[in-house]
Amino acid sequence: MRLKRLEMVGFKSFAEKTRVEFEPGITSVVGPNGCGKSNIADSIRWGLGEMSARSLRSQQMLDVIFNGTANRPPQGYCEVSLTFDNASHQLPLDFTEVSVSRRLFRSGESEYYINKTQCRLKDVRDLFLDTGIGNDGYYIMAQGKIEFILGAKPEERRELFEEAAGVSKYKVRREEALRKLNKVEQDMLRLNDSLAIYKQQMESLDAAVRKAKQHQKYQEELRTLEIATFFHQHQDLRHQWTTLNERQEINTRRVNELKEDLHQKESALTDDRAGYEALEQQVIELQQNAALAESEWAKTEAELNAARERETELKGVQPRLAAELTQLTAAIEERQKGFAALAVEVTDLRKQFRLKHDEFKKEDAKSQSNQNECLQLQKGMEAAKARLLELVRLLSHHRNETVRLTSLAVRHEEGSKAKQREFDKVRDRRASVEKQVEDQGRQTVATQERLAVVHNSLASLDLAQQDDSEKLSALEKNIQETRERLAGMDAEKASLERWLSQNPVALASATLRQQEFPGVAGPVGALFKTSAPYQKLLDRALGDRAEYFIANNLNDAQAAVRYLSDERKGWATFLVLDRLLTEESSQPFEAPGSRSLAEAVECDERFRPVLRSLLGKTFYVGATVFEESLLRGGADPEGLEHVSQATTSDLKRLAEDVTRLRQALSAQTDARGSLKDAMAVLETERAPLQAEAGKTQVLVQVQQESLNRLREDLELAQTEEKILHREKDDLIQAIDQTRNTLQQEEALLATLDGEQRSLQESVHTQDATLQELRQVSQGHQAVVSQLRLESETLRERLLGKEREEESLRREVVSIEQRLAQHRTDLDENAARLTQLAALQAEKGQALATLRGARDGYQTSLASLLEKRQQVQERLRLGEQTLAEARDILTTEQSRVQEIEFQVRTLEQDKARVEQALRDTYQLSVDEAREHHAEIQPNADEVARLRRRLEGLGPVNLAAPQEHAQLQERYDFLLTQQQDLLKAKDDLHQAIAKINATTREQFKTTFGQVREHFKFLFQTLFQGGEADLVLTDESNLLESGVDIVAQPPGKKLQNIALLSGGEKALIAIALLFAFFMVKPSPFCLLDEVDAPLDEANVGRFLQMVKTFAEKTQFIVITHNKRTMEMADILYGVTMAELGVSSLISVKLDSVRPEIVAA
Repeated sequence: MRLKRLEMVGFKSFAEKTRVEFEPGITSVVGPNGCGKSNIADSIRWGLGEMSARSLRSQQMLDVIFNGTANRPPQGYCEVSLTFDNASHQLPLDFTEVSVSRRLFRSGESEYYINKTQCRLKDVRDLFLDTGIGNDGYYIMAQGKIEFILGAKPEERRELFEEAAGVSKYKVRREEALRKLNKVEQDMLRLNDSLAIYKQQMESLDAAVRKAKQHQKYQEELRTLEIATFFHQHQDLRHQWTTLNERQEINTRRVNELKEDLHQKESALTDDRAGYEALEQQVIELQQNAALAESEWAKTEAELNAARERETELKGVQPRLAAELTQLTAAIEERQKGFAALAVEVTDLRKQFRLKHDEFKKEDAKSQSNQNECLQLQKGMEAAKARLLELVRLLSHHRNETVRLTSLAVRHEEGSKAKQREFDKVRDRRASVEKQVEDQGRQTVATQERLAVVHNSLASLDLAQQDDSEKLSALEKNIQETRERLAGMDAEKASLERWLSQNPVALASATLRQQEFPGVAGPVGALFKTSAPYQKLLDRALGDRAEYFIANNLNDAQAAVRYLSDERKGWATFLVLDRLLTEESSQPFEAPGSRSLAEAVECDERFRPVLRSLLGKTFYVGATVFEESLLRGGADPEGLEHVSQATTSDLKRLAEDVTRLRQALSAQTDARGSLKDAMAVLETERAPLQAEAGKTQVLVQVQQESLNRLREDLELAQTEEKILHREKDDLIQAIDQTRNTLQQEEALLATLDGEQRSLQESVHTQDATLQELRQVSQGHQAVVSQLRLESETLRERLLGKEREEESLRREVVSIEQRLAQHRTDLDENAARLTQLAALQAEKGQALATLRGARDGYQTSLASLLEKRQQVQERLRLGEQTLAEARDILTTEQSRVQEIEFQVRTLEQDKARVEQALRDTYQLSVDEAREHHAEIQPNADEVARLRRRLEGLGPVNLAAPQEHAQLQERYDFLLTQQQDLLKAKDDLHQAIAKINATTREQFKTTFGQVREHFKFLFQTLFQGGEADLVLTDESNLLESGVDIVAQPPGKKLQNIALLSGGEKALIAIALLFAFFMVKPSPFCLLDEVDAPLDEANVGRFLQMVKTFAEKTQFIVITHNKRTMEMADILYGVTMAELGVSSLISVKLDSVRPEIVAA
């Protein structure tokens, strides 16, 4: 087996994915200080399960994730994968290649994989047990490890020997067996407690079982009597029902006869009613005719009176209409006079308005002329001001130009000096170009090396794509497995929660605290107080007894126990205080060098006997507690099962595991998406790399062309020197021209300044004239405004008179219309009076005719009314006879209904008895007749049985069944007890066997390592003596290992006083001694040759070369001789600050060229 490959991404300074291939032989890792060489060693340790952040040179484990640089953000996770060649199947997996991966997220979650299958850290550690590369293995030797080996305690140094002896797995198995043994003993204690509880419960149920059986006997006797009672009651009710049915038949026949007689009388009465109704109809018709004649007569008389009233009314209206006609005629004449006067006034106002409007137009024309003159003058002033502003602008421009020319002259002079400096720079640049030609040659070589790196990157990209594809498949599988594990844990968590809710001790403790029983206190854990340093000792000493309760006397304890038993509220253990007070203290148990734990505990003075009883014989030494004895007990609540394996810590652990798995599932899902994205990114990276390879191939030619351009630049620099001379002469000429131009500008400034003063005086004069014109214009405008106001006033008056004229015209028209209407009304009223006189004569004649008809109808009606009275008397007598017959029938029907009600009542009573028989005893009447017809009811016996049942008091009818269940559970626990005793014996035998194997293998390996260490020490030191010594030879399972060393020419002394080089040689000797006994698959040496001088380095390298034939070596070094010995050389660089990268060289292919040279 050997290490084949290391892959890391985001680990410490290796931000990008880095792949390191390891071949058999010696691989050397080199690079300057701080570039990240030792991070490779840390990544291997971390990938194999190292959990100490200090061992990885970090403050906390999250520090191993790449934390970012000035140009790179921090990464969210890091991952390290180690691939081993397992062709020899040294690892217990049926694969020729085994990959171990570890991943850490910045959130703190960790993931472990074996062959891309998620697993636990324990699985990784178990995989490498006894291979030499375990967590405490000797496969890594660094400067810190040298200090650990030589400065560690003998017991800590022993771990290396255990790894070499191959007993690490036995040690793990022994610890696991001891844990199981302790668990078995705890289960035995709980099982014994449960057996005692079940036995006590069965004894307490014996009396209840007897009582339940007696209760069952009385119930059977009572049942027989009650069934017989129900049956005989049913028979009596059935006899009564038969008798009533016979009476009902007789009464029904009598009712039918009465109904037939009643029907005949009703038919005769119906005929009389028909005759009466015919007479009644005739009476009604005569009454209607008489009423109609009366109504017609009244109507005619009313119409005659209305005609007389209308005639009187019309005669009164005619004089009023004639008077109003005269008034309307006078009103028309008055309105016409006013209309004529108003027309004269309107004509006068129109004449005044025309005169005032003409005057307004003349004054307005004068005002407009004055305003036009002002505008012309204002325009002239504005033109003068514009020219003045232009002059100011020109003056400012030419002054600025003067300043510019002055500055230009200065710049030309400075430019002449600058050209001289440029000439000097050109000469310096020529020398620089010559140097660039030399540098360009070196860049060409670097470009060729870059081309090789690009080809390597393309190969790495192919491997990365293949690896990501495999990872994606494994991740999909892991997600499915995680979901299955999560479902299993959820089910297990629910099961534990159900058990904890039924935990008898916790249930009883909560009940007793809530009820506050008199004379009961506790639990003990809450009554005993101590300081923080002793709290763990107190908890460990009390154990389950922390849940005990204290009772003042036995009665109080029994009362609480009865309550818990009756209410099924769990079980508890009680300490009886008055019994503890009477107990005599025995000789206290003592342990050498120990102190009593009771002295460190405080409690109420009345609970001191309990403290002495529980902790009086308990002592402690450091963190160890000694006890002479321990008593446990309790009682399970009925019906609950005892599950010894469930604990609160298990539930908490499961809850954490469920949370962790949910987070892991979410992370895996995210990782799946990220991996798919990464695969897409890798695919997109291929084309740029291929393009870069082509570009790099051309870059050499480009760089040669660049060299040619540099030579051309040199020629240009020489030409530029001549040009600079000419430019300097041109600048001197430009200075003279600038000075001449400056004089011309100054003369022009004087001219412009004179013109500016003249324009300012003209503007001032025009402004005075404009002010005078504006005053005249304001006067004209005042007159125009006054005339406009007077004209508008006349216009308003004229409009008002015209509106008044129109109003009078409308009034005249309205009065004329009313006058015509009055004349029409007078004519119509005269015609109506003539019509009303004719109508009154006609209605008088009709009224006399209607009076005669009314008198005839009244005489006929009186005759019919008398006849109707006779028929009505005959009907009354018939109805009276019919009513008497109906009363008789009703009486008989009531008797029939009463009998029917009694029959229904008896039927209901029978049904109730039948239902009670079915509900109470699940029997029908026929079934009761079959078994209980001969039994006579006995009320006294029923009462006696009921009194006996009541005398039994509360009866637990489930007691027999509960007793059987308890017996079954008790027998099952007895079987479990035997199984636990057997398991305990098996564990003792297994531990003894493991101890014997461990002692034998450790003894053999220690002897071999000791001999090899002596030999290698003398080889490396060229003499001297050294030895390995056990600190306790009688205890090979726990004995430490001391190192004794005496270099040549020195006295035997403490190895801590040796020099750094001597310490390194001792550690190297011990390391290779382990390799001679049991070589590890590979060995990582991290700068162990740093403290060695040249001679010792040579001996060290010779030893490494010898062992490299069987073991793969990875050497991190600065030593050139060590580098030369390597088969593969990896260089760690930091081209980007804070980010490490690798370059590799196979020295086997380079050495022949070196020899040839």
